[in-house]
Amino acid sequence: MTCVGSGRGRIIHSGGFIAGLLPEGKTWYKEKNRGMPDSWSQFINPAEAKTLARLLKNGTTKGDTVSGSITVKELKAVSAWVSAARIGKEHDGVKISYTLTLSSAGLVSRVRSTYALAEDGTTYTSTVDSRYTGWGGKVSVKAPAPATVTTKLR
Repeated sequence: MTCVGSGRGRIIHSGGFIAGLLPEGKTWYKEKNRGMPDSWSQFINPAEAKTLARLLKNGTTKGDTVSGSITVKELKAVSAWVSAARIGKEHDGVKISYTLTLSSAGLVSRVRSTYALAEDGTTYTSTVDSRYTGWGGKVSVKAPAPATVTTKLR
């Protein structure tokens, strides 16, 4: 699945399971951004120096990976990304397990995070696996053609 923030309080999704929910002829779904991260996005932002420092300090290193866990409350304290997400205090105790993979240059090349939430007696688990390449490179993100975007699902 691809998710892109529009910069206007909206986020658009394409691919993955959302593709099967879109009306014919539409390839992107646009919704109001309720604050990032959400269950479809990565909670761990390796571009934040304070976040990365905390994860490296708290984790266990084995070869080129660092694994550990951090609560949402702890992550809010160091991550502007998570603290801006307006995640309620009722989720402060949620534990996020993570594995960071470091490149030979010491840069984060992969982040895998997992957390579980219980609702009405059912436990839901979310795992997000993100890859990072081209650190320091120029990036251009273009909005999809308006004719391919919808705000309605089937």
